[in-house]
Amino acid sequence: MAGGTSLIMAYDGNSSGANASTNFSSTAQSFFTFSGCLEGSNSSYAASSESTQQIPFPAGVMSNLWCRVITAATSSSTVVLRKNSSNGNETFSIGANQTGAFSDNSDTDTINSGDLLDVGIMPGSTALDVTIIAATFTASAHTSTVLASVNLLTSGNLDSNTHFNCPVGVTMFNASESANTSEANSKNRQRKAMTASNLFIQIIQAGGGNPVTFRSRKNAANGNMVISASASQTGLLQDTTSGHTDSLAVGDDFDISYQYSVGSGTTAQVLQGCWLTSSNGDSIYSCANDQGTSFNTSVTAYAGLSGGLEVTQTSETNAQVTVNSAFTFSQLLANVISNSISSASTLTLRANAGNAGSVAVSIGANSRGVFLDTTDTYTASTTDAMNYKLATGSTGTSISISHLSVWGNISAQVATGRKYQHFDARPNRILSQQYNPFGSSNQMVIFG
Repeated sequence: MAGGTSLIMAYDGNSSGANASTNFSSTAQSFFTFSGCLEGSNSSYAASSESTQQIPFPAGVMSNLWCRVITAATSSSTVVLRKNSSNGNETFSIGANQTGAFSDNSDTDTINSGDLLDVGIMPGSTALDVTIIAATFTASAHTSTVLASVNLLTSGNLDSNTHFNCPVGVTMFNASESANTSEANSKNRQRKAMTASNLFIQIIQAGGGNPVTFRSRKNAANGNMVISASASQTGLLQDTTSGHTDSLAVGDDFDISYQYSVGSGTTAQVLQGCWLTSSNGDSIYSCANDQGTSFNTSVTAYAGLSGGLEVTQTSETNAQVTVNSAFTFSQLLANVISNSISSASTLTLRANAGNAGSVAVSIGANSRGVFLDTTDTYTASTTDAMNYKLATGSTGTSISISHLSVWGNISAQVATGRKYQHFDARPNRILSQQYNPFGSSNQMVIFG
């Protein structure tokens, strides 16, 4: 199959504080990850250090660089795609005192396999707040979704237990939480057949004297991808070994684990992720927090299609992304890790502030586990602004959700160009009149 299209997206709903989406401390250029949770500009992420935000991509073409601004800067701001620490072709300006969606719909960037991508933002003032960065990625072969999850701390004392991470969104822990040891929280249940490859990790602080091992996980067992980091290693580490891939079937659970060899360590795993490849035009969009995000009763909350779930929006516009491609969306999913709400809650896929057809999931009273809509689909237009909506039940206490997911599909396109049709050369009759074909080989050829 020729290259397929996916939406690459980073989202974070928090507009201020330690987990801010884009909490600028100065008007100097800051750098942001291109997939997963949109963290980076606060000092704990050292966003002035571009390498901590870079993600390796497969070969393809990037287009339609896009962002959503929810708080305006007092002067003009600039957004640019960055490739291997240099400016790419795609860039746009955000005018002073302007909010909303902004994009570059004319330029493209050619990506070679292994190129490191991120996004640079030069804010017009520190007031600028961006909740979503996105772009369209057309892989050179098949359809590739690049998943990445973000660590909320630069360091933390970790024991020698096995810890589990979402492959997308927000992972590990923050100041008030423990590292995740429940694999049920982090697993991403596959609804389309894909191949996982190129496990990658960004480490900005060495392991406190202890080696650490990162692995892919499939159905609660070790997968084929592995990265072993020494006690002193930092920077980008990747498993590109031939044969180190995981074939994921419909219904498989997939996540990432890490474990120190002895004692505890302080590795700061700023970014981690992998490539998911489909030969059928499928791509995955997941908004996740492996600690679980808690919602009280009678809440209406909105979240971006892909990124961090730790904070949601009360304004739907702030969570909307323009998909820029005619995806067919299906297999809406919610992973509920605890639920004391005693009436049904509903997750809905949304388009242009309305329901996206009938794509929705009902979460029963006090029910937990993985909930799916296996039947309904929605075909988007290129201009659709899409997101998730969660409406919790009215009685009981609270519900905790670790991720929301949906799958998009753009099937292979039929090749265009000249078409040729050959006709049998033997004499025939039309309205009882005999005719003879022409051509040196007794063929009549139609060009169209």
